[in-house]
Amino acid sequence: MERLVVLFCLVLVGSVSCQLDTPQKIVDYLSSNLQVQYTITTNMEDIGGFARTKGFLTFTNNGNTDVTDTSWEIYFCSIRLFEPETLHADPLLGKELGTSKLAVYHINGCLHKISPMAGFTGLAMGVSVRADYVTSDWQSSRTDVSPNWYVVASTAEARTILSTAGQSLDFVTDFTSPDQWKRRDYDTYNPYSPEDRYELNADVSDLGGNPLIITPTPKEVVYNSGNKVVVSSGDWVVVSGEPATDNAANYLADKLGMKWVDVSKQPLSRYILLSIGQVVDTIGNNIDNDEAYRIDVQTNGETVMVVGTTTTGVIYGAQSTWSLYVNSPELPEVTVVDYPRFGYRGMMADVGRNFVTKESILKLLDVMGMYKLNKFHFHLSDDEGWRIEIPDLPELTEIGGYRCHDLTETKCVISQLGSGPGISTSGSGFYTVAEYREILQYADDRGIEVIPEIDMPGHGHAAIKAMEARYNKMKDTDPVGAAEYLLSDPDDTSQYVSIQYFRDNAINPCIASSGNFVRKIVQEIKLMHADIQPLKIFHFGGDEVPHGAWEDSPACASSGKTPAQLMEDFIYSVATWVNDEGLDLGGWEDGLMKDLYNTYDRSKMPNANVFGYAWNNIWEWGGGSRAYALANADFKAVLSHATDLYFDMPYEPDPEERGFYWATRFTETRNTFNYMPDDVYENIEVDLFGNPMTKEQVCQTVGCIPLNEAKRSNVVGMAGQLWSETQRTPEQFDYMVYPRLLPVAERAWHKADWESLISDPVERKRQRDADWELYANTLGYKELARLDELGVTYNVPTPGAKWKAGGEIAARCNFPGLQIEFSCDNGMSWTDYKEGQRVPVGSDVLLRTRSADGSRTSRTVTLAGPSSNNHLRPGHVPWNN
Repeated sequence: MERLVVLFCLVLVGSVSCQLDTPQKIVDYLSSNLQVQYTITTNMEDIGGFARTKGFLTFTNNGNTDVTDTSWEIYFCSIRLFEPETLHADPLLGKELGTSKLAVYHINGCLHKISPMAGFTGLAMGVSVRADYVTSDWQSSRTDVSPNWYVVASTAEARTILSTAGQSLDFVTDFTSPDQWKRRDYDTYNPYSPEDRYELNADVSDLGGNPLIITPTPKEVVYNSGNKVVVSSGDWVVVSGEPATDNAANYLADKLGMKWVDVSKQPLSRYILLSIGQVVDTIGNNIDNDEAYRIDVQTNGETVMVVGTTTTGVIYGAQSTWSLYVNSPELPEVTVVDYPRFGYRGMMADVGRNFVTKESILKLLDVMGMYKLNKFHFHLSDDEGWRIEIPDLPELTEIGGYRCHDLTETKCVISQLGSGPGISTSGSGFYTVAEYREILQYADDRGIEVIPEIDMPGHGHAAIKAMEARYNKMKDTDPVGAAEYLLSDPDDTSQYVSIQYFRDNAINPCIASSGNFVRKIVQEIKLMHADIQPLKIFHFGGDEVPHGAWEDSPACASSGKTPAQLMEDFIYSVATWVNDEGLDLGGWEDGLMKDLYNTYDRSKMPNANVFGYAWNNIWEWGGGSRAYALANADFKAVLSHATDLYFDMPYEPDPEERGFYWATRFTETRNTFNYMPDDVYENIEVDLFGNPMTKEQVCQTVGCIPLNEAKRSNVVGMAGQLWSETQRTPEQFDYMVYPRLLPVAERAWHKADWESLISDPVERKRQRDADWELYANTLGYKELARLDELGVTYNVPTPGAKWKAGGEIAARCNFPGLQIEFSCDNGMSWTDYKEGQRVPVGSDVLLRTRSADGSRTSRTVTLAGPSSNNHLRPGHVPWNN
């Protein structure tokens, strides 16, 4: 909480003078009275062939005194490097911002600082100082700017500047011009107008809800008669057929509001029996799949029989039984036979960049269980934070688990990603051993395998700093023990910058202590899993190791090897260490490949399975074949493609939508639903700027490695991913994950008929669109309400609308069944929209969509009156989630 600022002021003729005579008073005054404004003017600059953004900062003294002292500094996170032509080469040199006499410096990662130069005359009250800037790359979204800028002076306690505090990002000026959101002159994307959005959903009619639709789609659903059985009479029970089904029976009974009993107390009728046994399809064939289940609803005997081939199959049968029961007190006489398309159906959550609460993770596991996703990839470390307790190495969480303003990084990791100067934000947090084990148990109860990731050798800043702090604390009393887990060569003078602008984030592979550290971490995490869910896969990350790392490390120079060779050796060593613990290995695609398409030698990795998570399908970059390169080389490929399965991308090409857009300008729920995992090249549609692309064009220009049919089984599944740079609250986390996670489950579990129509893309699109229409109705009428019951703050889609004759408006949203509201008095009152709605002719109309339970709304958009020309952009509505 910000401290109350108390200043002693003297009233003079025509002015008020306050005594800012200590560093703390200066900090307190500026944090309360400095208005920061961040303006992006154009994204379409090109300097030396590199994309650049131009804009300006405005600093206004809104207080009651002049600030003549120049000893203060402002710290802030920018995911784009300020003044890259200067600061990339020498971050300590500093660069004046325009002619402001304010210089900007790069600290590390995204952290920058601005400080007065010689000749800066101060901040007079009521006066604004403009500071022009250039940054690397593009800034096409409000969330490209991080909140919680803070001011520092000498030994004073740092304070967040209140005008930048919180999550609203109101200090970023509105995007009103294509120059601000377009990235190139050939960028086709503009924010959707209400009319655009209306037409984009023209093929999604309101079909009404069908409560009996199960998501994801089962293999077989056969209605045996028109009879129904009432299961809400109050005397039904759930029966556990054996101890192995007790957990599933207890879960289902809780969801249905019934009692559960073991088989010895099974009544003659009105029961749901869960058991393990052979699953057969509707024509009597045995199903050979460990996750198969069958449901038989028998109206004659008033029973529901749920059989799974394993405990996991029973859990999935219980989930589908619950789905049949939702919104319907009666069940039809039906047989459901089901098993999955892929064995790997997953979700990755990054908790390193911004910490995600245990409660949000448990909620994610609840949803994953509901929709039969079975792999939770837990990204537990990154440059910006270490999130799992290792009791023997407390510095990992005591220092690496917290962010604050400490440039020495002996108390915490430096502030990143808008976490501000203190530790009470999403920049700080970790899971204790007990909390991690609670997560494990929760996942295991829902049939979900937890795959922990400790990212290395890149993305190691937090761990490196923690182990340096450990070394410095112990070196005088126990120099040998102090160096046991050191991750950096103290004499390394290598100059490099990672893709996130870290200059010290590569764990050194040439010192024995790095190996000690890796083995220690693997063993400790394996021990946490042992009696709950034995660890099977350890994910080592391996991605984005910066060029130039280790080039000037004396420890590495003695090896006579290049950095590329050192990286390869490190991968083989990690694989061996992990295999020594009896574990399979997982890694991102770039951690398993020497170059664009050549993998490391699989024969030098002794693990029974090595899982490669293939993310790069930005087609024009040329890496879209990596999934097949991995599979052909006997790695187990997990399709994790960024353009369809990365949930840190925005839902729409709109500056007001949260998220990054380096892989694709946007990924709406429908994009994920349309993803076709059997032939990744069939997903080629547009480039990064929205220009049409075809499979033929891509394969001719950058090449398309075919999947060896004999290796097809090496493509083991697919997963959604959420990187957390722009998610700082539980609500923001939910907003980005849901409902996009549900079509991941659909595609990973069920292969739609239209996916096979490769030779007739027109017919495939027709069938796919019809399938989406049904799916969208199922979300709107059924599944989103189920998420509401779990407290999930999913993205509520923004409505589309247009004017019709006579003052009538037409409106619709992505998911029929959700209520659209409108206002003709600038939001003072709201009315439920009904088809054929009439409003006063000529007035602007505000529209928004409500969540299924009515508790939340979408972004508000403006349908300009018919006589207005203001159709291009809706007004800015601040972020509240």
